[in-house]
Amino acid sequence: MEDQMTISVRDLVSYVYRTGSIDERFQSNTALVEGTAIHQEVQKTYRDGDEKELFLQHEFEQEGIVLLVQGRCDGLLQTEDGPVVDEIKSTARELEELDEDTHPVYWAQAKGYAFMYMHDHHLNHIVVQLTYVQKKTKDKKRMRRTFRYEELKAFMETTVKAYSSYAGILLHIREQKNVPFRIWSFPSAATVKDNGSWLEVCIGPSKKNGIYLHRLLLESEKRFLLYFLL
Repeated sequence: MEDQMTISVRDLVSYVYRTGSIDERFQSNTALVEGTAIHQEVQKTYRDGDEKELFLQHEFEQEGIVLLVQGRCDGLLQTEDGPVVDEIKSTARELEELDEDTHPVYWAQAKGYAFMYMHDHHLNHIVVQLTYVQKKTKDKKRMRRTFRYEELKAFMETTVKAYSSYAGILLHIREQKNVPFRIWSFPSAATVKDNGSWLEVCIGPSKKNGIYLHRLLLESEKRFLLYFLL
Protein backbone atom coordinates (compact mmCIF):
# COMPACT_ATOMS: atom_id res chain seq x y z
CA MET A 1 0.00 0.00 0.00
CA GLU A 2 1.31 3.45 -0.92
CA ASP A 3 2.20 5.97 1.78
CA GLN A 4 -0.20 8.91 2.01
CA MET A 5 -0.01 12.35 3.55
CA THR A 6 -1.88 15.65 3.35
CA ILE A 7 -0.42 19.14 2.96
CA SER A 8 -1.86 22.58 2.29
CA VAL A 9 -0.99 24.43 -0.91
CA ARG A 10 0.54 27.21 1.16
CA ASP A 11 2.82 24.92 3.15
CA LEU A 12 3.88 23.04 0.03
CA VAL A 13 4.94 26.08 -1.98
CA SER A 14 6.43 27.81 1.07
CA TYR A 15 8.73 24.84 1.58
CA VAL A 16 9.77 24.53 -2.08
CA TYR A 17 9.97 28.18 -3.15
CA ARG A 18 10.96 30.15 -0.09
CA THR A 19 14.33 31.93 -0.11
CA GLY A 20 16.62 33.42 2.50
CA SER A 21 15.89 36.98 1.41
CA ILE A 22 12.16 37.41 2.02
CA ASP A 23 11.50 41.02 3.00
CA GLU A 24 10.83 41.40 6.71
CA ARG A 25 7.94 43.71 5.88
CA PHE A 26 6.12 40.90 4.12
CA GLN A 27 6.57 38.60 7.10
CA SER A 28 5.42 41.20 9.63
CA ASN A 29 1.98 41.70 8.10
CA THR A 30 0.93 38.06 8.33
CA ALA A 31 -0.73 38.63 11.72
CA LEU A 32 -3.89 36.55 11.69
CA VAL A 33 -6.39 39.23 12.73
CA GLU A 34 -5.11 41.92 10.40
CA GLY A 35 -4.75 39.54 7.49
CA THR A 36 -8.25 38.15 7.96
CA ALA A 37 -9.76 41.65 8.07
CA ILE A 38 -8.00 42.67 4.88
CA HIS A 39 -9.12 39.51 3.10
CA GLN A 40 -12.71 40.09 4.16
CA GLU A 41 -12.68 43.69 2.99
CA VAL A 42 -11.53 42.64 -0.47
CA GLN A 43 -14.00 39.76 -0.61
CA LYS A 44 -16.86 42.15 0.21
CA THR A 45 -16.24 43.79 -3.17
CA TYR A 46 -16.84 40.55 -5.06
CA ARG A 47 -19.87 40.48 -7.33
CA ASP A 48 -22.79 38.08 -7.40
CA GLY A 49 -21.62 34.74 -8.75
CA ASP A 50 -18.08 35.13 -7.43
CA GLU A 51 -16.93 32.64 -4.80
CA LYS A 52 -14.73 33.10 -1.75
CA GLU A 53 -12.78 30.61 0.36
CA LEU A 54 -13.35 27.93 -2.27
CA PHE A 55 -12.05 24.56 -1.06
CA LEU A 56 -9.91 22.64 -3.56
CA GLN A 57 -7.85 19.47 -3.41
CA HIS A 58 -5.94 17.13 -5.69
CA GLU A 59 -3.92 13.92 -5.26
CA PHE A 60 -0.40 13.65 -6.65
CA GLU A 61 1.69 10.48 -6.75
CA GLN A 62 5.46 10.69 -6.54
CA GLU A 63 7.98 7.94 -5.76
CA GLY A 64 5.39 5.73 -4.07
CA ILE A 65 3.93 8.58 -2.03
CA VAL A 66 0.38 9.86 -2.50
CA LEU A 67 0.31 13.53 -1.54
CA LEU A 68 -3.11 15.10 -1.02
CA VAL A 69 -2.71 18.82 -1.65
CA GLN A 70 -5.58 21.02 -0.50
CA GLY A 71 -6.48 24.54 0.44
CA ARG A 72 -8.96 27.40 0.17
CA CYS A 73 -8.74 29.82 -2.71
CA ASP A 74 -9.31 33.41 -1.55
CA GLY A 75 -11.55 34.14 -4.50
CA LEU A 76 -12.91 32.64 -7.73
CA LEU A 77 -14.16 35.48 -9.90
CA GLN A 78 -16.47 35.00 -12.87
CA THR A 79 -15.65 37.28 -15.81
CA GLU A 80 -16.57 37.49 -19.48
CA ASP A 81 -13.19 35.98 -20.30
CA GLY A 82 -13.62 33.08 -17.90
CA PRO A 83 -12.81 32.37 -14.24
CA VAL A 84 -10.10 34.27 -12.39
CA VAL A 85 -8.31 32.84 -9.33
CA ASP A 86 -7.73 35.68 -6.88
CA GLU A 87 -5.01 35.47 -4.22
CA ILE A 88 -5.05 38.32 -1.66
CA LYS A 89 -1.86 39.49 0.06
CA SER A 90 -1.29 42.41 2.41
CA THR A 91 2.00 44.27 2.48
CA ALA A 92 3.74 47.06 4.38
CA ARG A 93 5.67 48.04 1.27
CA GLU A 94 4.66 50.82 -1.07
CA LEU A 95 2.64 49.38 -3.93
CA GLU A 96 4.91 51.13 -6.45
CA GLU A 97 7.74 48.87 -5.25
CA LEU A 98 5.88 45.71 -6.25
CA ASP A 99 6.02 44.03 -9.63
CA GLU A 100 5.28 40.56 -10.97
CA ASP A 101 8.66 39.23 -9.85
CA THR A 102 8.62 40.60 -6.29
CA HIS A 103 7.42 37.48 -4.49
CA PRO A 104 7.34 34.25 -6.56
CA VAL A 105 5.97 32.16 -3.70
CA TYR A 106 2.69 34.10 -3.88
CA TRP A 107 2.32 33.23 -7.55
CA ALA A 108 3.18 29.63 -6.73
CA GLN A 109 0.36 29.45 -4.18
CA ALA A 110 -2.16 30.94 -6.60
CA LYS A 111 -0.99 28.63 -9.39
CA GLY A 112 -1.61 25.65 -7.12
CA TYR A 113 -5.24 26.67 -6.65
CA ALA A 114 -5.59 27.47 -10.33
CA PHE A 115 -4.36 24.04 -11.39
CA MET A 116 -6.78 22.22 -9.11
CA TYR A 117 -9.72 24.31 -10.32
CA MET A 118 -8.73 23.80 -13.95
CA HIS A 119 -8.43 20.05 -13.45
CA ASP A 120 -11.83 19.79 -11.77
CA HIS A 121 -13.56 21.89 -14.44
CA HIS A 122 -11.65 20.63 -17.51
CA LEU A 123 -10.35 24.07 -18.51
CA ASN A 124 -7.60 24.72 -21.06
CA HIS A 125 -6.49 28.05 -19.58
CA ILE A 126 -7.18 30.29 -16.61
CA VAL A 127 -6.32 33.78 -15.31
CA VAL A 128 -4.50 34.12 -11.99
CA GLN A 129 -4.66 37.42 -10.10
CA LEU A 130 -2.59 38.68 -7.17
CA THR A 131 -4.35 41.40 -5.20
CA TYR A 132 -1.92 43.35 -3.02
CA VAL A 133 -3.36 45.52 -0.26
CA GLN A 134 -1.22 48.21 1.38
CA LYS A 135 -1.98 47.67 5.05
CA LYS A 136 -1.88 51.35 6.10
CA THR A 137 -3.60 53.06 3.18
CA LYS A 138 -5.68 50.00 2.13
CA ASP A 139 -4.85 50.87 -1.49
CA LYS A 140 -4.85 47.93 -3.87
CA LYS A 141 -2.72 46.77 -6.76
CA ARG A 142 -3.75 43.85 -8.96
CA MET A 143 -1.57 41.80 -11.28
CA ARG A 144 -2.81 39.15 -13.69
CA ARG A 145 -1.26 36.28 -15.61
CA THR A 146 -2.84 33.71 -17.90
CA PHE A 147 -1.73 30.07 -17.67
CA ARG A 148 -2.41 26.99 -19.76
CA TYR A 149 -3.44 23.71 -18.16
CA GLU A 150 -0.32 21.81 -19.28
CA GLU A 151 1.87 24.62 -17.94
CA LEU A 152 0.35 24.46 -14.45
CA LYS A 153 0.24 20.67 -14.49
CA ALA A 154 4.00 20.59 -15.11
CA PHE A 155 4.54 23.25 -12.45
CA MET A 156 2.68 21.28 -9.79
CA GLU A 157 4.38 18.01 -10.71
CA THR A 158 7.77 19.70 -10.39
CA THR A 159 6.76 21.21 -7.04
CA VAL A 160 5.57 17.88 -5.64
CA LYS A 161 8.73 16.18 -6.85
CA ALA A 162 10.86 18.78 -5.06
CA TYR A 163 8.94 18.11 -1.84
CA SER A 164 8.90 14.31 -2.10
CA SER A 165 12.22 13.61 -0.36
CA TYR A 166 11.15 15.64 2.66
CA ALA A 167 7.75 13.94 2.60
CA GLY A 168 9.58 10.62 2.73
CA ILE A 169 11.38 11.67 5.92
CA LEU A 170 8.12 12.77 7.54
CA LEU A 171 6.45 9.48 6.62
CA HIS A 172 9.42 7.56 7.98
CA ILE A 173 9.05 9.39 11.28
CA ARG A 174 5.33 8.66 11.36
CA GLU A 175 5.84 4.97 10.64
CA GLN A 176 8.45 4.61 13.35
CA LYS A 177 6.64 6.61 16.03
CA ASN A 178 6.17 3.50 18.18
CA VAL A 179 9.78 2.37 17.79
CA PRO A 180 12.53 3.62 20.15
CA PHE A 181 14.43 6.41 18.42
CA ARG A 182 17.10 9.00 19.04
CA ILE A 183 16.65 12.70 18.30
CA TRP A 184 19.69 14.34 16.73
CA SER A 185 19.81 18.12 16.61
CA PHE A 186 21.45 19.60 13.50
CA PRO A 187 24.37 19.84 12.93
CA SER A 188 25.96 17.76 15.70
CA ALA A 189 25.34 14.38 14.06
CA ALA A 190 25.69 15.46 10.43
CA THR A 191 28.39 15.74 7.81
CA VAL A 192 27.82 19.22 6.37
CA LYS A 193 28.86 20.64 3.02
CA ASP A 194 28.27 24.38 2.60
CA ASN A 195 26.84 25.17 -0.84
CA GLY A 196 26.26 28.90 -0.47
CA SER A 197 22.76 29.46 0.86
CA TRP A 198 22.17 25.71 1.17
CA LEU A 199 23.66 23.18 3.54
CA GLU A 200 24.05 19.65 2.19
CA VAL A 201 23.60 17.16 5.00
CA CYS A 202 24.32 13.45 4.88
CA ILE A 203 23.44 11.41 7.96
CA GLY A 204 23.97 7.68 8.37
CA PRO A 205 24.30 4.84 8.16
CA SER A 206 21.29 3.84 10.21
CA LYS A 207 22.10 0.95 12.55
CA LYS A 208 18.73 -0.53 11.69
CA ASN A 209 18.90 -0.80 7.92
CA GLY A 210 22.31 0.47 6.84
CA ILE A 211 21.00 3.17 4.51
CA TYR A 212 22.16 6.73 4.21
CA LEU A 213 19.59 9.53 4.39
CA HIS A 214 20.29 12.70 2.40
CA ARG A 215 18.69 16.10 2.93
CA LEU A 216 19.20 19.65 1.66
CA LEU A 217 18.64 22.23 4.39
CA LEU A 218 18.23 25.97 4.15
CA GLU A 219 20.33 28.11 6.48
CA SER A 220 17.11 28.97 8.31
CA GLU A 221 16.62 25.28 9.12
CA LYS A 222 19.70 24.89 11.30
CA ARG A 223 17.51 23.96 14.25
CA PHE A 224 15.57 21.37 12.27
CA LEU A 225 15.41 18.06 14.14
CA LEU A 226 16.02 14.82 12.27
CA TYR A 227 14.67 11.60 13.73
CA PHE A 228 16.40 8.27 13.06
CA LEU A 229 16.29 4.76 14.43
CA LEU A 230 18.88 3.68 16.96
